[in-house]
Amino acid sequence: MSERRAGAYASWVDALVAVPALLAGLSVLWPGPALSRDLDERASAALAAAGLPGVGVEVTGRDVVLLDVPADRVAAATAVVRSVSGVRAVEAPAAARRPVPSPSTPAAPEPAASGDRVAVAGPILFTADSAELTGPATEAVAEVAGLLRARPGTAIEVVGHAADLPGPAERALALSQERAEVVARALADAGVPPSRITTRGAGDARPLATLEASRRVEIVADPG
Repeated sequence: MSERRAGAYASWVDALVAVPALLAGLSVLWPGPALSRDLDERASAALAAAGLPGVGVEVTGRDVVLLDVPADRVAAATAVVRSVSGVRAVEAPAAARRPVPSPSTPAAPEPAASGDRVAVAGPILFTADSAELTGPATEAVAEVAGLLRARPGTAIEVVGHAADLPGPAERALALSQERAEVVARALADAGVPPSRITTRGAGDARPLATLEASRRVEIVADPG
């Protein structure tokens, strides 16, 4: 075989080896529709579990855009979706935000399941094994504090929760109590009188549909 023919043959062999490798690399770099569908389903489930079932999501790769989200629930919805494993970025464009009925008046709280007690807002979410308030959670607490300042005299119970995972129940109880106390301190720092606030850790006794949604603090008001 001549050197020219040998060189051409070698080039074809190299191409046969390189092309599959290139395609394999592209498949890793380019997240397929299966990933987007999975994140869409899990983000929607987390929003529903957090009391935000009307918020839509549009997923591109690992980035999520929130759709039709109430303007006063942007921080809470963003925190919920950002806590979903695999999500890289969350955006809520101004055009996709639904105006609240009366911007000058705090939105009415949604009824809770027990008696006359009402949930002041959506849950405050935490990352795994943590009682630290992240940026979105801090913003959500600030929004809740504004609602509570507009209702002076209302007694507040801050209830912490933990995900239902293997391990001692005492650890889950302690973590849930720590989360409740962190949120209570943040509310007090934002102007809510500490005398109105009580805290309680519920451990992992009330898990939600996903682990992400279960790592939460709920703020419940008793109108008295």
